Amino acid sequence: MNSFRAINDIHGQACGDRVLECVASSLMWAFPSGALVARVGGDTFLRVLPRVDSKFVLDTLSRVRAELTSEPLNHDDTKIPNTFSGGGIETNVEGLHNPVYSRADAATVRSPGRATASSL
Repeated sequence: MNSFRAINDIHGQACGDRVLECVASSLMWAFPSGALVARVGGDTFLRVLPRVDSKFVLDTLSRVRAELTSEPLNHDDTKIPNTFSGGGIETNVEGLHNPVYSRADAATVRSPGRATASSL
């Protein structure tokens, strides 16, 4: 998600927690069972998906983005707009390696407000 720090700073930690819950829930339901979802810091989530291609990841991230941005979050009678960027890579590397995470993170940073995917 984008602008998470601003949401926390302006609307408070309870609102930020609610935004995190919405994003985590959307990511957990969008991808197949057996995948791992984890918050790795601030507004960054990591999803490890065994045996899926980059097109599947891109299509799924696009659906998650559409779901999260379709309506603002209501918190204490305030509407908080959700923005979301997603990036991913396809790799045959076993285990989670720093270069793999770095490439996925770079894909997200290059495309704020969109979903991107590439191969490694």
